[in-house]
Amino acid sequence: MSLAAMLVFVISDGGFMALRDDFDYQQIYFNYLSGEAIKSGSLGWSWSIDLGSDVITSMSFYTLGSPFFWLLMLFPAKAVPYIMCPLLALKYAVASAGSYLYIKRFTKKETSALIGSVLYSFSGFSASAILFNHFHDIMALFPFLLIALEDKLENKRRGLFALAVFINCLCNYYFFIGEAIFLVIYYLVRFARKDKAMLKEIASLLMEGIFGVMAAGVLFVPSVLAIMDNPRSSSGIRLTSMSTWKYKVERYLAIYKAFILPSDIMSAQSNIIEHDYTSCAAYLPGVGISFALSYVLSRKGWLRKLLLILTAATLIPIIGSVFILFREFNFRWLYMFILMLSLTSAKVIDEELIRTGITRTAVLAVAALVPVYIATLRFIASRGKLSEEAGDTGIIRPGPFYLRIVLAIAPLAIILALTFVKNSKAAVSGLLSVIVLMSVATLAINISEYRKDYDTKLRKDWFEAAVELDKYSFDNNYRSNNTRNYFCMAGGAHGIANFCSTITGSIYKTYNTFGLERGPQVIDLFKIPGFKEYLSGRYLIDEEVLEGDEILYTFEASGRTWYVTDDGPVCPVAFTYGRSIRYEDLLKLPEDVRAMAAMNYLAIGDQDILTPITDREFFDTGLMSRKSADIRNRYLEDSVSSAIERQAQISDITSRGFVVTTTEDHETFLFVSCPYSRGWSAAGDMEGSKKIYEVNGFMAVSAKPGEAITFTYETPGLKAGIALTIFGLLAIAGLIITSPQLSKTSLQFVNRGKKSTIVQ
Repeated sequence: MSLAAMLVFVISDGGFMALRDDFDYQQIYFNYLSGEAIKSGSLGWSWSIDLGSDVITSMSFYTLGSPFFWLLMLFPAKAVPYIMCPLLALKYAVASAGSYLYIKRFTKKETSALIGSVLYSFSGFSASAILFNHFHDIMALFPFLLIALEDKLENKRRGLFALAVFINCLCNYYFFIGEAIFLVIYYLVRFARKDKAMLKEIASLLMEGIFGVMAAGVLFVPSVLAIMDNPRSSSGIRLTSMSTWKYKVERYLAIYKAFILPSDIMSAQSNIIEHDYTSCAAYLPGVGISFALSYVLSRKGWLRKLLLILTAATLIPIIGSVFILFREFNFRWLYMFILMLSLTSAKVIDEELIRTGITRTAVLAVAALVPVYIATLRFIASRGKLSEEAGDTGIIRPGPFYLRIVLAIAPLAIILALTFVKNSKAAVSGLLSVIVLMSVATLAINISEYRKDYDTKLRKDWFEAAVELDKYSFDNNYRSNNTRNYFCMAGGAHGIANFCSTITGSIYKTYNTFGLERGPQVIDLFKIPGFKEYLSGRYLIDEEVLEGDEILYTFEASGRTWYVTDDGPVCPVAFTYGRSIRYEDLLKLPEDVRAMAAMNYLAIGDQDILTPITDREFFDTGLMSRKSADIRNRYLEDSVSSAIERQAQISDITSRGFVVTTTEDHETFLFVSCPYSRGWSAAGDMEGSKKIYEVNGFMAVSAKPGEAITFTYETPGLKAGIALTIFGLLAIAGLIITSPQLSKTSLQFVNRGKKSTIVQ
């Protein structure tokens, strides 16, 4: 089914899978870089991830722990964009298989479980999140976590739950935290009872859970330590804020839409707000929430309670944020809710509630919600409660909007007719056909819309150019004036920025120092005079040559001619200082001269280490921002020239570190524009171990005349993580080997002819 939705687009691009934005710039190149790093044994530091970042902690969120990524490793790096399509199809298949096995525990008919698995795998969440390829890894593996939990509590089998925790935690630490919280809620709603055996049961689950997390320690420990240093993870929920307790009206409209209409694409929503990357999408293909509503109205029990709790979490920000440890508000946990909605839909079919008056009423009610939504949207928009792009109607793109209206109502009309069909098998077969067609159609439509007005062939050309660029040897004393992931991660260029969220935390300090906001990508990198020069952005890679630039290298790729030119002069990556400025004083300078001042004076807290800037020099530097552009440009040129004269040579660059040799004939301070991390240590060939000072997010050390200083990198927490992984895997193996239930191979016992000890 997923191949049916994707192949027409992939074939048109010669097998190369291109989509848009994050998929093209991140997913492809993160997989490429990760694979090459593993094959070359370079899992330490990479200068190709932004200004420089740790490979393990940068890529663990996206690739390194995913079993699907390790399948990709079987192919050469050049094949990555061509394997993305079949690999994504495999993720859909695994998600379908896992959800089928889970739902089958609660149904008597296999077709019911099959329909539920299709609803889960092809929900609006997955159709929208195709832009974020790694989200599908999480969706594929999550059902097995619930299967293992159920099996442990029902069959008393040991080890499988710990194994499932290990696989899910290793795959993605961020999503696993939400899954762990969901498991707690799931257990309390489904299995809680008043007896002493429950305490023993909880202790056993905790033990296996701890072993599972320990086994994932090789990625989990370094990643947690890294995100603690990342300002993007430091924001939290304020209880005094009204937004903690309720959303704005436009967000409630988006939630309303998420459950009744096929999902929009994140980058170009059809209504309410133009861009929405919160993953607010939950539509079940064809049926929407109609069957879930029927179940809630006609049945009681744990599943109904759980649905009501998850509904509250969707509507109340502070409850939903529990799945992200109260750090932010988004809906990236909704796939867990969707699995429960798919289960209830399967049970409605399995228990033949589909032909009851309650189900017909629920189908009609959900169909009626669509015109009510349109009316509500227009009313709220006319009152000026939505964003400017939504206008007076709330509809930004009428074509995609009304297409989704039709796709929401038409299948409900057919399903309503099927509820009157007397032949049960015929009704279920018809329902399955509707769901399959809607699943393929909604996924294909989203792919088409992501690719609309987007030159996918150009993305293929860029990939081919990056692979060809990798043959060129850049001077490691400088970076390329480049922010493109493909040239950095596949082309071997050391750029001055990347499109990546999980970069070294100190890089955010660098941008804040010079008055810039840094998110996953840099929008206004070049607005600060001298910042590009300070970051050593010397080499320009493009299809055009700027006037005055020297051509260093020419290469052909996909019928295009590319040039590497010298866009200098710029500061080298490593140079020395003899003067200093207090960091707080640097921040007092106007932004348009701050980078130039940082070239001349080392921004360090302890001014006694170096000769400090004088009051007169500080005044003159600040005054420079009010002088003519010519004078400021000359100040920039002089500052860069001075830094070049003070250059120190970088050599022996590997993922474990590098060596810098100074040429000064006196004691000085060596500055390296390599992002600071706790994993770095430094030692000179004259005086041994050195203290590393953090300067504007970078590193500086004291240096003797002509001293060669070795900077060594070790991923923080990696050794401890490896030790925990070894212990955890041994513990899991011991649990599985000694489990008294090894002879029981089936994981399906609930409602399968065996008397269950668990309340249904």
